[in-house]
Amino acid sequence: MRFLLVLLLACGRNVKPTDPPAPPPTGAIIELSAGVRHHCLLRDTGEIKCWGEKALHDVPPGSYVQLTSGTAHACALTRAGERKCWGIEAPPAMPGTFAKVAADCALDHRGYIQCPWPRAPVPKIPVKQIDSSNGAGCAIDQTDRLHCWGHYSLEASPSGAFVEVRVSHGSYSACARRADGSVQCWGIVKRAPAGKFARLGPWVPDCGILVDGQLSCRNKMPEGTFTFVASNERGTCAVRSGGELVCFGTTGFRKTPDVELRDLDSDDNGQFCGVTTTGGGLCWGHADNAIPPQSSPFVSVAVGANDTCFLRADGAAVCLASGNRYGPYSAIDIGDHSCGVLRDSKTIECWATTDESVRPPPSGQFHSFDAHLNCGIADATRAITCTDPPPGRFRHIEAANGGWCALREDDTLVCSGAGHLGRYRDLDTFDATTCAIRIDGTLECWGDGDFGTPPRGAFEKVAIDRELGCGLDAGGKLTCWSTLQPAI
Repeated sequence: MRFLLVLLLACGRNVKPTDPPAPPPTGAIIELSAGVRHHCLLRDTGEIKCWGEKALHDVPPGSYVQLTSGTAHACALTRAGERKCWGIEAPPAMPGTFAKVAADCALDHRGYIQCPWPRAPVPKIPVKQIDSSNGAGCAIDQTDRLHCWGHYSLEASPSGAFVEVRVSHGSYSACARRADGSVQCWGIVKRAPAGKFARLGPWVPDCGILVDGQLSCRNKMPEGTFTFVASNERGTCAVRSGGELVCFGTTGFRKTPDVELRDLDSDDNGQFCGVTTTGGGLCWGHADNAIPPQSSPFVSVAVGANDTCFLRADGAAVCLASGNRYGPYSAIDIGDHSCGVLRDSKTIECWATTDESVRPPPSGQFHSFDAHLNCGIADATRAITCTDPPPGRFRHIEAANGGWCALREDDTLVCSGAGHLGRYRDLDTFDATTCAIRIDGTLECWGDGDFGTPPRGAFEKVAIDRELGCGLDAGGKLTCWSTLQPAI
């Protein structure tokens, strides 16, 4: 993902650093909901905050008492009983006031289901709980029996008495909880979570809260007791019993390794690797492992989608997928395949993890190289060898958002299609999110993606992926944060 022995760099076009964070709001969280790519929370002050999908960020004015989410929209109930929905393909407004809202429908004050765009007949009896998504839904009537509609896979609902029902977004699956905490699921996904539950999450059956308050999720979970949980395809957010919001990705809750590092890197799928100050190697994320001790210490690491390579002080590369390469190399970068700058000739050598063809590298002598771009920085002139390069002497180049970004020797940052962006010591990007470290060590993030709440302090290096960001200070201390965690 980046060249070794040089600073990590990536950027987006038309970037703009974020404003200073606003003071955190007051009020306890009383509801948490999730769609496919968003989360929303409701505080006891009536305030709603949404993050993830941009279309959900502008919450309609009002003071709210209930909150729910659909696939890409949210609906809430005001203190006056008015139903308001917003987001992508949000259902139209309905006249009157209501007692409860669901993603597609609502309950009037008599307990009858009202839907603005009924795609299938709904039960014509009073109900006390409802959940719906994509025109399908389930409800629990006054005698605790289930009634489902809108899709054949849901309509064959189980018999018996239930106290809670959840319909999963997009999969036409549902789970219902009995009074004793047991859960039964049906529809496309019939696997029910094991254990006794006090509350189900909206992305069933991925996550729920057990009767003792602990989380039960498919992946690694934080410790403690919780009151609310909501999962989607990007990750999970949960509220601790003391009111703290905790978010983590689909790879699970990842604890920061208690070790001092000199280098780190990440891929786009939740894997981080680092080199310790004593020359060891370790990885965490999808796979937590330590790299066997070597005859020569590691000095840097490169992580890509198909391989991870640790560079030793003697120039050999220890690659987890493609095996050992002896070079010797002065730097390595990984794109669709791996490439190294040979230490003696300063030419480029590339290899793949399997027998697939490798794009021939350019000729010439290089200081650094980007395997995604198949171009780099010339050794003698330190000029960029990519198309339409800007003038100047550079020390690093990396692919970014369909183009490239490069860091000059005077620390100024330039990107293809953009002008001068300022002075930075390190930078990383994922998708539409950029996190950078200014010359004074301050970490800041910007862009159209999610970047969570970056930590305060002075940092030397930064790496981010779809779920996690990590900063490394001058002493080698690693500080990580969830990029899914909203700044609230």
